[in-house]
Amino acid sequence: MMTLAPPHKPVKNLTTITVILIALTISTVACAAPKNKILESSSLNEIFTQLVNSHSHSQTQRTLKLNSNLQFTVTLEGTSKGNGTLKVHNLYLRIFDQHDDGLVYEGNSLNIYFKDLNNDKLNEIIITGTLKYTGNNETDPVSYKPFTQIFSFNCKTGLFITLYKASNYSIELPVKNVNPAVCIH
Repeated sequence: MMTLAPPHKPVKNLTTITVILIALTISTVACAAPKNKILESSSLNEIFTQLVNSHSHSQTQRTLKLNSNLQFTVTLEGTSKGNGTLKVHNLYLRIFDQHDDGLVYEGNSLNIYFKDLNNDKLNEIIITGTLKYTGNNETDPVSYKPFTQIFSFNCKTGLFITLYKASNYSIELPVKNVNPAVCIH
């Protein structure tokens, strides 16, 4: 039986402004492989739009490379209601939301970037965007809140952990029975 380390607490020394500045200045990192199968930040919104506009539950897969030795299969799913998720290893994330049930993402999608922020030679997954709270009725006031969450792959546990989170809103959905991945630097 394998024992995992206790859950890690988000890093507190990153300020929201620092994270936003990092996210705005990030260059999208993609490693060598067939270009249409590597997950790139620039193609995510287009992929989700195609999946959602198919008017049925649909999905596609891509490869996410954290470095030259560590990669994961990513499943992108879209629903006929206008929602989309990204599944990678132990993460299952609500990334695309155009179905107005009181909250949508401004521009329909959160932004995803891949960049090594902590110099561990593994790209972090940086998710930023604006949450648009629309209320329950058309006359309800609309409010906007920034969203940022950073996930880092933890080589000791073999799982992704939250490195930083600047919102109480959760994009994470439950995931069951994930075996730890082996980390090779």
